[in-house]
This record gives sequence, structure tokens and C-alpha cells, in this order.
Amino acid sequence: MLLLQILHKTSDSLNFATSANAETSIPKWLDNNLVSALIGALASFVVFYFTLRHERKRERNEQVELQKKKLNYLSALISGIIAYGNSQNKNIADMIQKISESPFDFPLMTFAPKADLERAANGINQEDYFHAYLTNYGSKLESVKDFKNIFSAIDYLHLQYDQLLEMIKISASHDNERKLNFKKLLNDASELAATHSVQLEMSGRTDFIQFLHTHWETFISKRTEESDIRFAFENFVEPVKMGIATKFADIPVAVAIANLLQKASLIYSDIPKQLLAIQEDYQAIHKSIDKAVKGLEEKSKSLLNDFLGFAAKQE
Repeated sequence: MLLLQILHKTSDSLNFATSANAETSIPKWLDNNLVSALIGALASFVVFYFTLRHERKRERNEQVELQKKKLNYLSALISGIIAYGNSQNKNIADMIQKISESPFDFPLMTFAPKADLERAANGINQEDYFHAYLTNYGSKLESVKDFKNIFSAIDYLHLQYDQLLEMIKISASHDNERKLNFKKLLNDASELAATHSVQLEMSGRTDFIQFLHTHWETFISKRTEESDIRFAFENFVEPVKMGIATKFADIPVAVAIANLLQKASLIYSDIPKQLLAIQEDYQAIHKSIDKAVKGLEEKSKSLLNDFLGFAAKQE
């Protein structure tokens, strides 16, 4: 309708000019063909203008929609990361509790799935999402800080996952090494006794041989598949070591066996100390993850409210 009005007014204007010029002897080449050509050119320009404006509007709408989809995806990732953080922190709390209940047994850590965390930390172009965030929430300093804090929390949780995994590997390796050394010292003590058994018998110290044999048989008969390092310490290491100190301190090989068992005792007492120290590290990690998750929840509150709802509407 607007186009017809423009063309109608243009035609009237040109017709008026033609009549007036006829009275003032305007050149003959300014005839109806030229008027038609001018009208056609103007019509083409108007069509081009409105088509271009429509295309630009469509492109802007598509860009806005794309930005919304980016923020929708980001909000879904953040929601998954928050769930991961809470789940992983529960696993850490369970591990802390297990150490308290059994400080001689290194508990296995359960790791929550971290796919969303991995995607947010390494799988997306953060700059693209930064621009989408500012487009929606404005380029004010507060929006910039909120976005940076969101990804700082994500990066921290990702780093913490890797550090936690490495810490557990190292701690479990050291715990296993201590227990292997404990068992080796018991084997060394048994082999030392077996090596000198003939010599002890020849020197008339069958009482010591019988002492070792009785304690070893008692230890073996009581041992089960569930028996751990505590069982070995309580039923063999400590009673044999104390018996040697009170009854057989005059036998050199008995003293040598007692020294090996004393080394085993030191390892035994060190195991819970190390696990309790590890427990303190886990408590610190638990606290820091909890803080990071709560900070992520706080800084992404508007994003989650706006775009998790947007996702639901799209479905």
C-alpha cells in the first residue's frame, strides 16, 4: 500500500511538471517514456529497500535465536556441573567417613560422571558464549564479572577433579607400599627363624622354637580371607615381639627377629597416621568444592532461571 502511494504521488508530480513545462517550452525529449522509466527505477529502489530491511531483520532475529540457543546449552551444562559437584562431594564425604571408621583400610573413591564439566571446560568456545551472555544481559561490568566467575568455578572444579584423581593414585600407592613392606618384614622374620632353627635346636633352645611355632600356628588357624594388617599385628607381631623381650632377649637370633618385628610395628602405627592426614586433605577439598558449587549456583542463578525455562518452552 505504501509503495502504491509513493508511485501515485510520483506520477502526479511528474505529470504536473510535464504540463507546466509544456507551457514553458520544455524540450521534447522529456516525454512519457522517460516518466515511465523514472517511475520504474523508483519502484525498484523501494522494493530493494524493503527487501533489504526485511532480510536484515530476519538475520537479527536468527542471531538472537542463536544466542538464546547458546545460553540454553550453557545453562544445561551448568546444571549438570552443579549436579556433578554435589554428587562428587558426597563421594568425598563418604570416603572421609570410611577412613574414620577404619583408619587401616584405604577406601576406594567413587567418581561422579564429569561429561558436562569436560564439555564446558574444554569442549566449547568460551568467547562465543561470553558474547552471547553479554548480548542477553548487557555489557555492564557486573555481567562481565558474573560470566568470568561462572567459568572460574567451572575451571576450578575441572582442575580439582584432576588433582583429586592424582592425589588418590599417589595416596593409594603409598598405602599399598607400606603394607607390602609390613608383610615383607613378617616374611623376613619367619625366614630368619627357619634358617636358624637347626642352630637353635643344637644349642638347646627348643623352647624358643616351640614359642615361635605356637604363635605361628595360632595366627594361621585364626586367619581368614577378611583378615587384614591389624589381625597380623595383634595376633603375631605384637605377642611375638613382647615374648622375645620378656623371655628370649638372651638369644641373638631372637633379638634379630624382634628388631624386624619392631620395624613392622612402626609401619603399622604409621598407616593410620597417614590415612588421617589424607582425610584432612579430603576435608579441605570437600570444603573448597562445596564453596565452588555454591558460587556457581549463585552466579548462574539468572541464567538457569531464564534459559532452563526457555529449554522447557522449546520442547
